[in-house]
Amino acid sequence: MLVLLIILSITLDVAREVCFKMAAGWEAESLSPPMPASHTSTLRAPYAWTACGFLCWAVEIIIWTAVLAQLPLSIAFPLMSITYAATPLASWLFLGETISNRRWLGAGFVTAGAAMIGSTGIG
Repeated sequence: MLVLLIILSITLDVAREVCFKMAAGWEAESLSPPMPASHTSTLRAPYAWTACGFLCWAVEIIIWTAVLAQLPLSIAFPLMSITYAATPLASWLFLGETISNRRWLGAGFVTAGAAMIGSTGIG
């Protein structure tokens, strides 16, 4: 159950960042009035992505608190560094961002380090 909570916390952290990036990606000009009625969904889109990001954050805080109730902070916090590997993966999959081989290698090192720390305390 603890591992599932950690995975869920990491997933929500990554989802939050993708939502915020989606909200930030809307052009400022597309939000300037006057706007035809057919474009009102364009106006709402950045706010919807921001709200989704905040919702992910709120749920993550609850789950993270549950993780901390079961695991020392000195183990739990380094495990969250997996988000440094998972976020580029999500940005590549969902946003079409290009990730260099050097960044993939760095993400691999971060993941290996988190695995080493996690293997000492989750059991």
